[in-house]
Amino acid sequence: QTSQSIFYSRKLTQTYKNAEGKTVKPNSKQLLLLIQDKSFCQYLSKILVIDPKQRYTPLQALLDPWILEGLPEEVKQQHLTFIKAKMKE
Repeated sequence: QTSQSIFYSRKLTQTYKNAEGKTVKPNSKQLLLLIQDKSFCQYLSKILVIDPKQRYTPLQALLDPWILEGLPEEVKQQHLTFIKAKMKE
């Protein structure tokens, strides 16, 4: 079994051995426990969705508050202008 077949199957109760020989259980650690930035975790949860119908589009990802909050004001304005132009295409 490959890790891909385990992680993408609906049966996430299985375990497997990783490359280092450690037993790993998919979905056993919550992302919020590993990363303290809640905004970043929300961003990741929207871009790492397997179903493309539910996943962020590239433009949606670029408009996420986590992306925008870290930009200097002048860069943010250029960024938003670029995104708005792309959305009109």
